[in-house]
Amino acid sequence: QLRALQGSKPMHRQSHRLIFENMTSNALFEALRGDDRSIVILSDEAEGVYRSPLFRSGSLLNKGWDGADTLMLDRANRESVTSRRPRVSSFLMIQPSVWAKTVQKNGGTLRDSGYFARMLPAFATSNQGFRPPSPKITSDQCLSTFHGAIHEKLGRFASQLHDTKKPQRTCLEFTAEASTQLREITQYLESQIAPGGRLHASRDFVSKATENVCRVAASL
Repeated sequence: QLRALQGSKPMHRQSHRLIFENMTSNALFEALRGDDRSIVILSDEAEGVYRSPLFRSGSLLNKGWDGADTLMLDRANRESVTSRRPRVSSFLMIQPSVWAKTVQKNGGTLRDSGYFARMLPAFATSNQGFRPPSPKITSDQCLSTFHGAIHEKLGRFASQLHDTKKPQRTCLEFTAEASTQLREITQYLESQIAPGGRLHASRDFVSKATENVCRVAASL
């Protein structure tokens, strides 16, 4: 009877959301529960995101960014949560003045934890003062192509969930030529972060530069 009861135990209903904005560490574990889960933390007003408890320590985000083999959350009197081979990306937009305050307040902790080293900052130039009152309508051919590609990927994702109840991760590999170039880049950067090297003071950022190159290449 006990075996039959254990066999009839209801399975945890897994959410398959891809995009999150503001979440706690517990919510992150729940989103990554299971095998090969991939999510993105995305916001165009990231001030609130950086104030959340999740960003007070970047270690958990670091492990998700690195694709750790296993992440585990043990809770008193509650079921443990296990995540295997997760993938966590962030795409956060924030105003320069707000970003400066964030760095001033929490920059030391975020850098010491290695979170900053995994970022790829982009500083956009404002077009204020140069915007025409009635923007000229340009062709949306490229944008439509991009939207079509995104819809195709989301449709494939939905089909996988319907057919197998589990999304399949797509793995990309470099060509032999690209792998050779990547090794050359890695070797050069490694020589520059050695004691006395030109990039030694920024070695935490430089040590993750090659991984960011890989991620940009994969995105393109």
